[in-house]
Amino acid sequence: SATTYHRQAQSTILDYLHQHEVSKSLATKELVWFLASALLAIPVYIIYRLLMEAFCSKKPKRPPHGGNHGHRRHKRRHADK
Repeated sequence: SATTYHRQAQSTILDYLHQHEVSKSLATKELVWFLASALLAIPVYIIYRLLMEAFCSKKPKRPPHGGNHGHRRHKRRHADK
């Protein structure tokens, strides 16, 4: 069934690209295949991200290194200065 949807999306995208003068030259088989794949994959990815955000716990973020220099050794001062 995924192949059927992919072919339908390819034909729809190809028809849409041929309708406009600017995009007629861009209507290659590879670009149409890529756009159809993206059209079918993006909703799945968005649903995945929403489910992960809703049901998975987030780890607390650690502060970045270099933000607080409290752990560094102080420079030694010369006694003669």
